[in-house]
Amino acid sequence: MPKSGERIGMNIVVYKKDSDEHVSTLWEGIGRILPELARTDVPVVLAVTGAGGKTTCIAALARELMDRGKRVLVVTTTHMYQPERYGVLTDDAAAIVRQMRETGIAVAGLPCDGGKISYIGDAAYHTAARHADVVLVEADGSRRLPFKVPGANEPVLPARCDAVLSIAGLSALGRSLQAVCFRWNEAADAARRFGRTFPQEAADGTVPLSISLFARLWQNCCLSGMAWDIPVLPVLNQADTPQHRIAASLIFQEMDLPAGLITSFAGKEGIPCI
Repeated sequence: MPKSGERIGMNIVVYKKDSDEHVSTLWEGIGRILPELARTDVPVVLAVTGAGGKTTCIAALARELMDRGKRVLVVTTTHMYQPERYGVLTDDAAAIVRQMRETGIAVAGLPCDGGKISYIGDAAYHTAARHADVVLVEADGSRRLPFKVPGANEPVLPARCDAVLSIAGLSALGRSLQAVCFRWNEAADAARRFGRTFPQEAADGTVPLSISLFARLWQNCCLSGMAWDIPVLPVLNQADTPQHRIAASLIFQEMDLPAGLITSFAGKEGIPCI
């Protein structure tokens, strides 16, 4: 996780149907769309799902919140890579809380194969979360690809969750579905499971993703499965060029979404592999 005060080069745009607004931080952008998260009476719990920037998003949010004097707990309900800093590799809730009090952040998980960490368990999670101002939960995996189709049991949300950030990476544009998408061959099944139409031109996974095809796949095979009683905030990441930023707005327009975030994190400084 980044140290307090470290800067990550980034560009955050709040997309709305009638206008786009540049904001200075990711947390500010989230607040523009979900102002109810500004409360302070109980910890805010955000689950981060999808592909193409979950780790970077969590790292940026953690840094911003630390700069605001917030206590941040980062966990995974599945698996993520071990942190380079602020790791508490135990399910000892007292150790996790102590780390948050001393540094402002704890990245908690149990060591497992492949240099990864897993969920700390319900008892430790609920105890530690009560001492945080914000809890950031990595709630699924994507094998570092920019696009993914959720499995039947994904994402794995915590028992109480205030909002979900669902991320997709714009680097998938112009490339074949099978090259950029985790579980691409389950996309048609996902669309049927969600009661949506699968774009048949993507059936063999070889057609390059146009703006229209990206939008239809993301909406019909991913976001449509998130029909919960909590807000789902779509995030198009990797908007690293003017062309990608225009493409992101066009994708949101094609999906007829009222609001979303367009993000770019230009620097890797201070962002570990978690």
